[in-house]
Amino acid sequence: MNDSLDTITQISSLRELRLADNALSGDLSSSIQQLTNLEVLELQGNKLSTLPEEISALVSLRILSLSSNLLTTLPMESLASTSLIELTVSKNHLSDVLFGPSPRSLSRLRTLDVSINRLKALCPPDTELSLPELRSLNIAFNNIAHLPPLSSTPALTELLSEDNKISSLPPGFTDSTTLRVHDFTGNDFSRLDERIALMDALESFRIDANPLRERKFLSMKTAELKADLRRRLEAPGHVNV
Repeated sequence: MNDSLDTITQISSLRELRLADNALSGDLSSSIQQLTNLEVLELQGNKLSTLPEEISALVSLRILSLSSNLLTTLPMESLASTSLIELTVSKNHLSDVLFGPSPRSLSRLRTLDVSINRLKALCPPDTELSLPELRSLNIAFNNIAHLPPLSSTPALTELLSEDNKISSLPPGFTDSTTLRVHDFTGNDFSRLDERIALMDALESFRIDANPLRERKFLSMKTAELKADLRRRLEAPGHVNV
């Protein structure tokens, strides 16, 4: 339970702390700041509702797992002071936006999973988000309608965004040379951008269960879809809108 942290945090040399599926609840103790050498922190499967700002003291923290808790917000400004490469916060109660209006860069983050929450956006409109090393982004099963420009995640290879409210590709999407896997199942797309055909790195593109005007795309495999869109681009008199 929570009072166990008073003892555990006295082990200042600790590098890995795994407390998944225990009886932690409410606020995570600010005493966590004493574990300045901590690299892995697993807290999934508890009933935590808040993380302390003092988590910024964990400057060596690389992996943070918080799935299946009761978190409504995350102290993203504090987490930016850590060395996170993997952040998993699926199955919580996150709502509104994940990053604040002036987000600091999580310069090393490679994997971000905020699936199965209540988020409306990753960041406020016109906010310059910077996740330069992010490879995998999972925002599935939220209420997100718009994604930030792909320039904020130039290394992204996997975007999982099924069951949201997205109706258009984020700016710079079709210019990406790194994206390989995209899942827009169960969103609000009515048409597809023909320039998807020019994305050579694209291996998997799912658009099932969208209100597309051309229903044939819903059942097409990725290679077939790209071939169809490429023919349209190459057609005489084609104008891209």
